[in-house]
Formats: sequence, C-alpha cells, structure tokens
Amino acid sequence: MAAMAVAAMLMAGTQVLTAPPARAAELSADTVRRDLAFAEARLAATAARTATNAYPVRTGTNGAWVNVGAGDWTSGFFPGALWQAYAHTKDPVWQQRAEAWQAGVESNKTDDTSHDVGFQIFNSFGQDAALTGDPNAKAVVLTAAKTLATRYNAKVGAIRSWDARTDTSKYQVIMDNMMNLELLWWAAQNGGDASWATIATNHAKTTARDFFRADGGSWHVVNYNQTTGAVISKYTHQGYSNDSTWSRGEAWAVHGFTMAYRFTKDAQFLTTARSSADYFLSRLPADKVPYWDFNLPSTSGQPRDSSAAAIAASGLVELSTLEPDATRKQRYLEGARDIIASLSTAAYLADGTTNQAVLLHGTQNKPSGSYDTGIMFGDYYFMEALRRYAGATGIDLGTTPPATTTTAPPATTTAPPTTTTKPPATTTTAPATDPVTAYYQKLGGASSYLGAPKAAVYTVAGGRAQDYAGGSIYWSTATGAHAVRGAILTRYKALGGPSSALGFPTTDQYAISGGQRSDFAKGTIVWYQSNGQTYVFTR
Repeated sequence: MAAMAVAAMLMAGTQVLTAPPARAAELSADTVRRDLAFAEARLAATAARTATNAYPVRTGTNGAWVNVGAGDWTSGFFPGALWQAYAHTKDPVWQQRAEAWQAGVESNKTDDTSHDVGFQIFNSFGQDAALTGDPNAKAVVLTAAKTLATRYNAKVGAIRSWDARTDTSKYQVIMDNMMNLELLWWAAQNGGDASWATIATNHAKTTARDFFRADGGSWHVVNYNQTTGAVISKYTHQGYSNDSTWSRGEAWAVHGFTMAYRFTKDAQFLTTARSSADYFLSRLPADKVPYWDFNLPSTSGQPRDSSAAAIAASGLVELSTLEPDATRKQRYLEGARDIIASLSTAAYLADGTTNQAVLLHGTQNKPSGSYDTGIMFGDYYFMEALRRYAGATGIDLGTTPPATTTTAPPATTTAPPTTTTKPPATTTTAPATDPVTAYYQKLGGASSYLGAPKAAVYTVAGGRAQDYAGGSIYWSTATGAHAVRGAILTRYKALGGPSSALGFPTTDQYAISGGQRSDFAKGTIVWYQSNGQTYVFTR
C-alpha cells in the first residue's frame, strides 16, 4: 500500500493458526447479530482508550492495537468502522466518534503523492456523506476525487500507485488500487466531474486486461512504460513469488470488480468479478479462510489471512446480489456464508481473548514480518460482510443502541491513555434520597415489571442495589440507576455483578431483534430467545 514496507514485527508469543476446524459451522441469524454486537463492543472499547489523532492498524504481540498517524493508508478504516456502527444503530454517539476520528484524516484530501486517498477519505467522509447527507463531508469527498484523478495517465490507462509522479523510471499499478475507484465513481455521480468516472472505468479495464492469468489468479503489481503504456513487468510486493497469487490481492479483485460492475453495469467487470470469485473459492482450505498466498509450496506453518477472507466475503455477498445467473448467485452467497461462519468461530473471532481486535490471524505483510495479528481493515470488512449478508438474506439486525454510554469521544492527545481509574473497593454511603428507591418508584414500583422488593437496598462495591421479584436495580454515581432482569441478570450475578469485569449497567435491559440486551460500563450481555443462550462481551 502507501508504505513500501512494513516494519518487521517480533513474533515471539504469537501462534500461527495451522489447524483450525475442518468445516465452517452454519451461519445463523443469531450468530450474525452476535458478531456485530461483539464488533461494536470492541470498537467502543478501542475508542475509549485511543486518542483521536491515533489510528489503530494492527495488534502487537501483547494483543494491543498499534496506532499510526492520519497520513497512513489505513487511517480511514477506524472512522469507517465507527460509521458502520452508526449505520446499524443510528446512535448519535457513534456519529460523534466517527466525526472525531475522521477529522484528522481530512488533510489527505489534497495529498496527491498517494493513490490511497480513496481508502482514507471514502471509507470515512464517503460514509458520512451517504449516511448523514452532510454537505461538508461531500465536499471533502469531491476534493479527494479531484486529487486522485491527477494521478491518472491516459497512455497507461491507469492511476499510478506508490511512486511520486516525477519518477520516470517506472509506473507501478497495484491490484489494491481497484478499491480506490469507488471514490471516483461516487463523486462523479454526486456533483463531481464526469471525467472522474471515465478515469475509474479505464483503470478497471486496464486492470482486467493486464493483471489476470488464464486460471483467474492475479499478479499484485504491473509496471508500465509511462510514455507508451506498454507493460514492462509483472510481479508481487506482498505475495509469495512473482508468479503466485497473493490472497488479499485476489480478495481486492473480488470486491473491487464487483463494485465496478455495480457502478457501470459493464459486462466485462462482471466477468472479471466472477473469475476472481471462482478462483478464490475453489482454492480455499477446508475451513474457508485462505493462507496468505494461494501458491505456497507448502502450507505447513504458514499463516492465514482473515482480512483477505473478510474482504472477499463482503465482495461475494454483493456479487450474489448483482449476479443474474441463479446458480452463480447461490454459489457466491453460500461461499460468503461459509467464510463468515468460519470467521465467527473461536478459531478466528477474538471473543474471550485479550486481543483488542475483532478478528484474529490476519496477515498485513508477510514478507515484511507482519502476520498473525488483528488488523483494523480486516475488522472493517468483516462488519461490512455481516451487514451485507444480513441484508441479502433478510436477517433483521435492528437499530439498537451500541454497547456504550453516551460519552463523547476523548479529546485529542499525543498518546492514548495507558491507565484507567477503577472504582474504589469500598462501601458507598447512601444518599439522603436513595437513588435505587427513587428509580424503582419512577418505573412504577411494585406495579412495574420488577414487582415487589425481595430485600432492602444494599451496598455493593462502588454503589447500591436492590433485588425484586422480577429483576434488580444497580446504581453508581458514574452510571446512574438501571434495571437488569431474567437470564441476563442471572449471568451478570454469576459473573460477580458490579464487581465483575463488566462493572455497573449503563442502560436498562432492552429488546433487540430475537432477544434482549443490557449494556454495562465495560461490556455487554446479550440473550437470544431462539437458543436461550447468553453471550458476554467485555472490553
């Protein structure tokens, strides 16, 4: 991407996944909803601990996010993921967070030294413009599209990747650049110059012509003579060899050419999306998550790339919705389903681990030593895949609030906070008017769903509580009073109540599609009626 190399990472303490489950589980509606709730809980936790001028890119050996500056090619993915949470929940807190982190990314709109302005700006401000109609966000997108268009060479028929435009020794174009074309097509359709769409279409046609082998596999990089447009060489930067197919590059092709077909309805792009998808699906291992390259001489000890799986799954879902052939439509949707189902298992989902990402076992750049980590863009496309799959299959995700309080994002600082303040492990003196009793009366007292008290109000670490026939109320100065009941209350108490890692509730228990949910200071508990199970997400 924008950086030609990623700093080598010390791999001590990490474990490469070599033998995951043989077959992905079926993907239920509850699993999709659970995964999205977990992703949002992880995002909320990351937002709470991260400064607004820092952008998570991958997790380190300790499982904590490694942050980069706003100029990195990946900076748009974290605010983009926050916008996805807003798109799902419609909770203004997510909008506030997304706006806070995308503010620093805006300066990239006029940076003509990189092709990645699409990743940076469209994933953030593009979603903002589409979701809120904010004219300022739209203006940022149009400026970024104008900037990206300046990197186009009509002789080559493509936008230059990586190099400064004054470098006459080479004109490199990478498969990843297909993803940046959405910026140009969208901008051209929303008040921008019509020539931007022509540039995007020409770039996609050049890529379709020059990047693929007969079997549907792809090269990562094609180098052109910028004067004549002739191909000089084809090779890899992040794959195994110059003649291999880098799995994330093929995933970019699936996603990118599907998007190209959506905008243009050009049959050539549908054909390329199909061949890329067929190649990707036919070469997956049993658990449907690819190794980092499709042509490794041996997969023994080689890392997977969950980010490639997530990118392809999202593209496959969209391809299934655009595919006119019924057999292919089913194949692509089922292929996406199997990939998402595998990513939802304990082998890949970070639930229950100390890793701060949503997905485990991502490979950012194997040749440079960055592999077997969480990756923010993997999490971004996993959320996109979940939401697209729900839309394609009729799963009701609802528009429930996120697993957070309504606290605004932290102010910009030079570094994320390294410590948090825990509530004192002491008793709390009851106020003159007991807040638990006051809240109980506000709900309706004994005539409410809580029913009659089972005992008097009692002190818990950092607050107060009372149990009733139909549930319990917990109060602390920081969170206020909130009611919990049923299976969620049973699970909460079993974990230790306010003394557990969840802390005090921050919302009353509320209904979601197919179940119930309670949010806490440091996590969420969700219960689904279909299987009677509760799921705990901590942050």
